[in-house]
Amino acid sequence: MYRYKKLMVCLNLDEHDRYLVKYSGFISRMTRSQEVLFVYVYDSFDIPEEIRKIYPQLYSPPEEMVKKQMQKIVAEHFNGNEETAVLFKSMEGPQLDMLISCTKNYDIDLLIVGHHPDDSAGFNWLAEKLARKAFCSLLVIPSNTTAYFDKILVAVDFSDYSLNALDVVSALKGLIRTTHKPLLAVKEKGQGLNILEAFTSQ
Repeated sequence: MYRYKKLMVCLNLDEHDRYLVKYSGFISRMTRSQEVLFVYVYDSFDIPEEIRKIYPQLYSPPEEMVKKQMQKIVAEHFNGNEETAVLFKSMEGPQLDMLISCTKNYDIDLLIVGHHPDDSAGFNWLAEKLARKAFCSLLVIPSNTTAYFDKILVAVDFSDYSLNALDVVSALKGLIRTTHKPLLAVKEKGQGLNILEAFTSQ
């Protein structure tokens, strides 16, 4: 199985973060990840020079404040593998670009992001874009969900990506010890039938 050695979790510093942190701990225990990187991306902004002169403390970057907030959330909800290193990073700039760049620069295997129940266009647009552009696997976690796998659905179109998905799910099934077999959603039959044969023979 392709192991998820390095995880990255995109936090928003809101009430939905606890679900992402709990799931990252769950994945960390299952795959014995080497490290989990918790990140927060904030927008760039310019402060007028006149305001800076009146409030010089505004020169101070918000990294330390953000890091303390992330550490608090992780301390309350993260229950990962004991040997997994936990890191924190805040970044300034466009969220999509910064996350994609970070997955590449840090050689991330799995990126975990949230999906908000109110169908917030910004958050759910981000997940869709990351699924297409990120340099790693993507796990999208809905709010109010439990960090647990019981039944797994695999969409198959007989591509190489499908084979990778089946490989991961097959290994996950062994790790979570579920009694259910992964359900395959097959797009169409064709020359790629050997993918299913290879999977079902395991």
